[in-house]
Amino acid sequence: MNVSWAGGAALDPEDREASAIAGIHAGLAAGVMLLDTADIYAPSWDSLGHNEVFVAEALASWDAPSSAKDSVVVATKGGITRSEGEKWGRNGSLDYLLAAAEGSRERLGVDMIDLWQHHRLDPSLDLETQCENVGQLKARGVVGQIGVSNYSASQLRRAIDILGAPSAGCEEENYSGRPAATVPGCVLV
Repeated sequence: MNVSWAGGAALDPEDREASAIAGIHAGLAAGVMLLDTADIYAPSWDSLGHNEVFVAEALASWDAPSSAKDSVVVATKGGITRSEGEKWGRNGSLDYLLAAAEGSRERLGVDMIDLWQHHRLDPSLDLETQCENVGQLKARGVVGQIGVSNYSASQLRRAIDILGAPSAGCEEENYSGRPAATVPGCVLV
């Protein structure tokens, strides 16, 4: 759910927040129980976490009993970088992932992130190291559950061997036009 950048960038900045929060409220009222965002979902490189702030504000202002609010699963992703001039990159180091998850936790206004997913692999580090780094987020109590996003089927199988059965998200089916090779990998779990 990205209302800050790709999905919400066309909105006037003054209307973006109200529209985003109203949309989240409508989804929650209709029974949506998973809010999935990412630290990278932002209108520019210098406003990372923008979308996470909307999610936090929407949950805080949602007119519902606290039991309903407590049943909503908040998921976010990290591991993609953006810097001045809109230079995109990836960072799977433990220090970066810890800082990313801590930043997300603060912006989301939660003691622990329900589900944190590694957004994309860093080509400068091996998959095993990155999965072990992701596992450290849970071991250190920053996140409740861990997952991976945008891993290929073979990468997902290796991640399962390292992490157990992580949550898995993939854009392959949505954007690439290629057959969905990841789905059989998910069926294995």
